[in-house]
Amino acid sequence: MYKGSLANSMSASQPAFSYSTAELQKLELLPSKERLTHYASSDLLATVKSYEYNTLVAEQFYGILQGAEIAIRNAIHNTLTIGLGHSDWYSYISWNAPEADEIDRAKDKLIKLNKVLSPGGLIAELTFGFWVHLTAAKYEKLLWVPYIHKAFPRITTNRKFLNKRLHRILS
Repeated sequence: MYKGSLANSMSASQPAFSYSTAELQKLELLPSKERLTHYASSDLLATVKSYEYNTLVAEQFYGILQGAEIAIRNAIHNTLTIGLGHSDWYSYISWNAPEADEIDRAKDKLIKLNKVLSPGGLIAELTFGFWVHLTAAKYEKLLWVPYIHKAFPRITTNRKFLNKRLHRILS
């Protein structure tokens, strides 16, 4: 098990990472050699420890990122609902292919799960990437200028800077 400070802060309910020699040999068959050497080194144990550490760091930020995603999604949804006068505002916008496809996938998923196809359900089903893309240059005149900038009343920066920041969080 990786014994860094984050590992020591894990709660008792979280599983410890530990691998036998046989398990490490099986793990070596999964990723490509290029992926292994890119991530850490040619030493499989060092690579696995790097992955473990990355997981532990990511866990520390998960709650914050989840809260930020919900806040951004709901702020944009509320702003567009008010601005366009419809809670299903997504039906009144001429979307580019990636966003139109994502809306269709979200609708299909709700239908397959036998859930009601409602604005709230669809909004919750859309990915963080969808919301980030709404701050892109391609939607500046259509969405940012008339509506979405109002979802960020305390941000004193421009759309381009916000979009770059959101993309960094996304990646």
